[in-house]
Formats: sequence, C-alpha cells, structure tokens
Amino acid sequence: MSRAIDPYQIQHAFLWATLSELEALKVGNVHLYKEGHGLAISTFVQSAYACAPIMARPSMTVGARIMESCIATHNAVRTNSNLGIILLCACIASATHRRQCSPTLRDALRHTLSHLTIDDAQQAYRAIRLMAPSGMGHVATHDIAINPSITLAHAMHLSKDRDRIAYQYDSCFQDVYDIAIPFLQAHRCHSTQPHITRHTIAMLHLTLLASIQDSHIARQHGTLMAQTIQERAARLLTDAAHTPAFYQRLLAWDHALKQRHINPGTTADMLVASLMLFFIEHMHGR
Repeated sequence: MSRAIDPYQIQHAFLWATLSELEALKVGNVHLYKEGHGLAISTFVQSAYACAPIMARPSMTVGARIMESCIATHNAVRTNSNLGIILLCACIASATHRRQCSPTLRDALRHTLSHLTIDDAQQAYRAIRLMAPSGMGHVATHDIAINPSITLAHAMHLSKDRDRIAYQYDSCFQDVYDIAIPFLQAHRCHSTQPHITRHTIAMLHLTLLASIQDSHIARQHGTLMAQTIQERAARLLTDAAHTPAFYQRLLAWDHALKQRHINPGTTADMLVASLMLFFIEHMHGR
C-alpha cells in the first residue's frame, strides 16, 4: 500500500502546480509574459491561494470540495478564473487523501471517480452555475441549469465527447497519464533538487494543445477553429527548441490568439492537473 500524504503536501502540490503554470509561456493563456482575456496574473494567484486550503482538507466529498473551492474563488476574485482547475484538482485531492487505501494513486483516483454520487453532481452543478462559465450552451437532458438526478460520474460520461474535462472524469485522467506524466518524467531535471523548468511546462502545454482539440475553444469558436489551433501547435512542436527565436514565435502567436479572444482554457486546466499529479507521484518529499 502507498503511504499517506500529509494534507499540507496536497496544498503545496496544488499551489506549486497553479503558480508554476503561470510562470510558463502558454500560448493563448494568461501567463507571466503577457496577461489577457481581461484577466490579470494576480487574479489567478488569489484564486489559487483561496482554494489551496480546501484541497488540503481531508474527509471531503468531491462535490463539496468543488463547491467550497468555487465559493472561495468567487469571494476572492468575483470571476471564473479556475473552474476547470477546481473540477480536475478536487478529484486529485480527494484521491490523494485516500491513497493509503489503494496500491497506487491512480487506483485511488479510479475509486474516487467510480464512487461519485448524485449529491456530488448537485454540488458541482451549483458550483458551475455560481462560476457562470461562458459558452456552456444547453442540452436536452441533464442540462447544467437543472438540478441533476444522476451521479456526477454519469453526468461526466454524458459530456465526455464535447468536454475534455468531463473526459478525464470518464477515463480516469487518461490524457494526463498517457501524455503529460510521461512527458514530465522524460524532461524532469535531475539535480540535487529535482524540478520542472518553465521551458518544460511551456512545451508540455504546447504538446497537449497539439494532441487534443481544446474543448473551450470548440465551445467558443467552433470545432474547426479548435482543429486549426491544434494543427498550428503541432507544426510549432516540430521547430521546438529553447532559443530566443522560438520563443519570439510563441509570443507572436500568443498575441494573435489574445487579439482574437481565443483562449485554450481547457488545455491550461489540464496542465495544472498534470503538474499537481506529477508532484504528488514523483516529487513529493524530495
């Protein structure tokens, strides 16, 4: 069995993940090099610190963790700065709290996701309505505007083809484990203090963007635009190098995306979840 993790380490993992991704050049998202979409860096920092203690609390259901984190964010910044992050990281936090009961963290995550309840769904739906994300649209059954009568696991299953965060719930974070974790393992710096560089985080963001159509872009601008962005990211990856010229190209594309109000928000959310999981799995206690 895996050893238990100190709740403080969960808080630290969440803060490290959310603050580290802000320091990396993530095309189209808010980052240290350029803000955008009407949001400042400080908004995301305040949101992270508002949610971190809730992620660290033991014995909370996933739904309660989502609801309390969204309330804390809303009270701190009065805007939806991190709903996707909360939805993903609440599952990771809850699974980590019970990891000593499972052979691996992914087994604990699988158990957490398979035992989501109707109450989890009701709290998550209320949290989403509080955060009021744009571009959600409407569906014929189990719409977000209606109090759900199905479990959160079932709700995410029904949404998995149109929302990549829902897909992580339905697949036990398959994208994170198949793409992000191997990438981070391969690019982790091995020194007296193992760490992940800003360059690695920026390249992981680009890798995720090239591998998966961003569902936030698809909701806002259509699937054709999401496919176009995915293909552009893949082309940039072929030229990937830690050189000033490469970063100038990234900054130019970043500026163009923000000018057109194109925000790969789901990719950024998955990046944070990937960093948090990686920290807990591979860097905890080092």
